[in-house]
Amino acid sequence: MSDTTRLPGDALRIRDLRISARGRTIVDGIDLTLARGGIHGLAGESGSGKTMTALAVLGLLPGGMTASGSIRLAGAGAGGDDVELVGASRRTLGQIRGRRIAMVFQDPSTSLHPQLQIGRQLTDHMRHHLGLSAADARTRAVELLDRVRVPDAAGALKKYPHQFSGGQRQRIAIAVALACDPSVLLADEPTTALDVTVQAGVLQLLRELVDDSGLSVLLVTHDLGVMSAIADVVTVMRQGAVVESAPRRQLFTDPQDEYTRSLLAALPGSSFEETPDELVDDLIAGRGAVAADDLDARADVAAADSIDPDSEGATR
Repeated sequence: MSDTTRLPGDALRIRDLRISARGRTIVDGIDLTLARGGIHGLAGESGSGKTMTALAVLGLLPGGMTASGSIRLAGAGAGGDDVELVGASRRTLGQIRGRRIAMVFQDPSTSLHPQLQIGRQLTDHMRHHLGLSAADARTRAVELLDRVRVPDAAGALKKYPHQFSGGQRQRIAIAVALACDPSVLLADEPTTALDVTVQAGVLQLLRELVDDSGLSVLLVTHDLGVMSAIADVVTVMRQGAVVESAPRRQLFTDPQDEYTRSLLAALPGSSFEETPDELVDDLIAGRGAVAADDLDARADVAAADSIDPDSEGATR
C-alpha cells in the first residue's frame, strides 16, 4: 500500500503512533523520524514503550495489541513510492521484513535457531528475497561474516550457534539481519547481554556499517551511556510518550526535560565534545573495564573471541 508521497532524506517516519492493549495505552501518540544513513537512539526505562515502538514498525506486536497512526517506509513500494506499514497486509509486511527492514534482538541465543548451521540461517533469507543460487548465497554469506569480523568465515558457516561466544553470536545475528541489504535496521538492546569490552566492538561495528553503507539504524536501549557513544539523534521516552528528542550533543550538553537530566546525572562523567570513538573509550573506562588506548584493537580482540566448540565455554 503505497502512494506518491516520498520522504526526502528520511528512511522511516513515524507519526502519532498509538499502541494499546485491552484499553490500556502503551504508546501515546509519538513522532519519530529516522534519517537516511544515521543512528537514531530510542532510550527510556523498562516499560516506556520503546521496544513496542520498534515491533510496531514490522507489525510484530504481541497478540492483543493494536497500533494506529502512521509508519512510513521510504522507497519500498512500486516505482520507489513510500509504503504505509500501519494496517499493511500480511503480504506487504512479508515483503518488507528482512528485505527492507531487518531486526537484531537483545539475545542472539533466542533469535538464532539452535539446530540449524549458521550457513543455512544466512543463505535462506538471500535465496528467498534475492533469488540467489545456493553457490552465490554461500559466497555472500562468507562476505557478510568477514564484514562483521567473524574469524574463519567459511568454517563458521558449518557451525551451530552454541559453538560461538555471546559476542560472536551477536555479530552473526547482525550478519543475518544484513543478508538482504535492508535500508533500515532495528536494533533492540543489541549489547545489553554482552560484557562491556565485547559491547564496544559491536557498537563500533554498527557505526562502521552506517558510515560505509548508508544504513539507517533505530537503536533501542535503556542505556544512555551507549547512546552517548554512537547515536546521532536521541529520543527519550517515558510512560509511552516522548519527553525529549535532539541531536546527541545537544541532548547530552543541554537537556531540556527534567527526566532526561535525571538520567544523565546517573552517567559516568564524559565530555560530549568528543568523537564517537572517544566516547566509547570513556564509556568503557567509566564502567571500570580494562582501559585500552585503541578502540579498533579492542574490537579486533572481541571479534577474535572464537571459542573452540569442544571447550567448556562454548555453550555460554
